[in-house]
Amino acid sequence: MSGYPGGVQVTGFIAPTDTSDIYPTHDSQFGLGGSHEVADETARNAIPADRRREGMTCYTSSDQQTWQLQGGILDINWTNVTGNGSFLVNQTAHGFSIGQWLYFNGTIWALAIATSFATSEVEGMVTSVPSANQFTLTIGGHVGGLSGLTPGNVYFLSDVTPGQMMLNRPISQSEVAKPLFVADSTTTGVVKIEVGVQVGVGFALMQPFTITYTTGSLGVGQGAVYTVPMQAYQFQIRNVYSNVACRFRIYGTQQFATMDYSRPASIKATGNNGLYLEMVMIPGVLSWVNSPMPTLANQDSPANQNMYISIQNTGTVPAVITITMQTLKMQ
Repeated sequence: MSGYPGGVQVTGFIAPTDTSDIYPTHDSQFGLGGSHEVADETARNAIPADRRREGMTCYTSSDQQTWQLQGGILDINWTNVTGNGSFLVNQTAHGFSIGQWLYFNGTIWALAIATSFATSEVEGMVTSVPSANQFTLTIGGHVGGLSGLTPGNVYFLSDVTPGQMMLNRPISQSEVAKPLFVADSTTTGVVKIEVGVQVGVGFALMQPFTITYTTGSLGVGQGAVYTVPMQAYQFQIRNVYSNVACRFRIYGTQQFATMDYSRPASIKATGNNGLYLEMVMIPGVLSWVNSPMPTLANQDSPANQNMYISIQNTGTVPAVITITMQTLKMQ
């Protein structure tokens, strides 16, 4: 039987003196290959080549990530495998970089973009690039090593730059709103690829926009009916904000708004008065969140994109009142 030249012969396993001992038998940081635990990626990259072996793993405590050497033992071979569905892909001269999003076009992997359904069918994110001919694709789970993220935000596939993600959802007709990723820090997040929806079909047509209207100076108890361009024939209102105490109502026609204007806030609207929303803002409570969101539409003939609001100053001093509405455009 051949021996191991240069090695120290061991005829049994290393063990403490008895079962009551609590000290360790070895330190993982001094081992060849196997599993290592370090503070961060800088310490991971500082592991000497003589202690590296392809397939070894390393845990970085600063971001709670687990890495594995795949395809070699250089720093570029560290691949994030933190509970992910990740796999190594061989593709000659792929040209990809970490953080890019890919789809498979039937022949090769390519950079995804939200300009069509075909190119937006994202399969995963590139999380390591061991060589010009290999990359690791992560299809789900927690990843790190990124930068410039906004914690708590959902990222969508870009409709401008192939392979990139962005905070704003695409809104142009026929593009695809494709949620990909949720950031939980400035450098980490969860790969969460969801079904894309084409803009102009279903909820993707509901584009968010904000409408702000400011009155002239209104005396105490004074008010008026205003015509407000809403950028849509039909929409939903999520939130309404005011800068001061007031009574706010919104209608589908100017006739309805004028007819109902003199009704005191203490009296409930009756009959066909065309009223969509009524709210009274008081000091300390100058915002209103609608749940569920009401659907509003212009009722003029022919229809247009205006709505009609009545605003009355219910405060104790004259005021210029600004109303802000956060809405979702439907058509």
